[in-house]
Amino acid sequence: MFDSLRFADLAELLEDFMAHYFEIKQNKKGEFVAYFKYNAETMFWTEGYSSKAAAKNAIESMKKNGPGAELRDAE
Repeated sequence: MFDSLRFADLAELLEDFMAHYFEIKQNKKGEFVAYFKYNAETMFWTEGYSSKAAAKNAIESMKKNGPGAELRDAE
């Protein structure tokens, strides 16, 4: 089986198991919360939003502004 796997196929399989992804879930208060996950483990989450669209906007903002964000040490 593995003899016929191409590197691209293997990389795609690994990506499925080790992918970073966002997930939006509704909490008990009815708010929409965006979760950032890696290997199904929650790394961080947002505040609750009143609409799914607002949670999606928060995700887009993180994707746009996050890569260039500086690291600050807490005092």
